[in-house]
Amino acid sequence: MAVPNTTNFTLQDVIDELPNSQDDLLECFAESNDASFDSAYKGSKNQLLNFRNYDHFRGFGTKQQTVGYSTSSASSACNATQFVFFIEYGKTWANTTKIWSNFEATVFAPSRWYSDGTRARYWNGSSFTSTSFC
Repeated sequence: MAVPNTTNFTLQDVIDELPNSQDDLLECFAESNDASFDSAYKGSKNQLLNFRNYDHFRGFGTKQQTVGYSTSSASSACNATQFVFFIEYGKTWANTTKIWSNFEATVFAPSRWYSDGTRARYWNGSSFTSTSFC
């Protein structure tokens, strides 16, 4: 979830957005990804407001998607415990064409049924081939 696009977010909002632990603004800048800043606010990267609308996954072309999965069936995936995977930035679960195990988008998710609890989709390791509603 991106840092809010407001002027009243906190350092904790920024810390929560970054994947590694930080405890001050300098560490946040060190862990940040240049392409993840909103160009309207990134400025000189020397103040908290530079993180306005920062979305760490934007720079990697992915965003988090929480889904359950099953190797046996769509209905099993619909009711499975959910884990974080990554889909294309700017897409929804319904229209993404790819799913990865890592936010850098270098490892595709394994072949199986995945579900956001509303829609189950079968991923064959390189593309989605089937969709079912929960």
